Amino acid sequence: MTHQPNNTTSIPWMQFYVSHSSLVLLSVLYIITFIVAVIGNIILMGLAYQNMTGGLKTVTNIFICNLAFCDVLIACLVIPYRLSTYLFHRWPLGAFLCFILPVCEKVLFTVSIFQLLVISVIRYRAIIKPLSPILKINHSLAIVLLVWCLSLLGNIPLFIKLHTDMFYSKQFDFYGQPIILTRECRPKWNDSGLYPRFYYTTQNLMHGLPILASVIIYIAIFRDVQYLRNRHGSTANHPALRSHDLQTLRILVGILVMTIICWLPYTVITTVLMFTKLTGIQFILPLALCKWFAIFNTSHNPIICITSCQCYRLRFLYLIGRRDSYIIDQINIMNRRKSATSSI
Repeated sequence: MTHQPNNTTSIPWMQFYVSHSSLVLLSVLYIITFIVAVIGNIILMGLAYQNMTGGLKTVTNIFICNLAFCDVLIACLVIPYRLSTYLFHRWPLGAFLCFILPVCEKVLFTVSIFQLLVISVIRYRAIIKPLSPILKINHSLAIVLLVWCLSLLGNIPLFIKLHTDMFYSKQFDFYGQPIILTRECRPKWNDSGLYPRFYYTTQNLMHGLPILASVIIYIAIFRDVQYLRNRHGSTANHPALRSHDLQTLRILVGILVMTIICWLPYTVITTVLMFTKLTGIQFILPLALCKWFAIFNTSHNPIICITSCQCYRLRFLYLIGRRDSYIIDQINIMNRRKSATSSI
């Protein structure tokens, strides 16, 4: 057989042309994100568990724990998966992990965003409708399970189309056969341009609609809070006007805003990919940074909660060895607070 270089498929451009400076930058960013996400969210889960003292407070912390647990899984599964595509000129983890890891990535991202929507609905019930039945712990656990199931079902298209492709390098043996093979883990989208458009549309809707709904709910909460404040005064004994509930609301809004900021560049890129392919070398680093910034969303929740919420901040200081009388007294006061509409 003769030498046929024009009929071979080259090594994928995304992996082959990553510069050394870009590789160092991405490695540093991913490693820092991994450390902050894993350590921060494990601490957050521990603080949320300590903060469970009854009623709605316990239910809210169950959702916070689920959000933190999801972020830990993203850090442990998605970051190595994403970083490996830049560290190696081939897919080094085999066909099975090529099928599992991208699916885990999409499912975990969806769980995180769905959970934010659930938390916003719970806060609306707690602040604006304080007389509504308090959500029981078993109901909250059922909601957590439902969030995971819906996220799994919503990503079924990725189950169908993902596989490992083999690509030939341009080296040949004496008989003209390729002697070096390289693998790339990617969706099977070469058959039609219709499927990737459907896939990206589905992903954007699954992520965009819950975030949009959460924004609308928080706007409604702040509008009703302002109405109650104008009608009854800021000192009225109403759950919507209590300082600790407003502090909780500001923390959750901060988490939502940071989520939008982290996801917006990646959403824009996926929207562009619905209509065209970005196949130039100049797009490599921007694409990679957008993917990293979306994953960075796993890191900011512990920072926001610990720095902005007194109950988390005091317990965190106690955890790291700050155990003076003031901190101990404040923690004891919080432990005695049994209000069903307490803050997180």
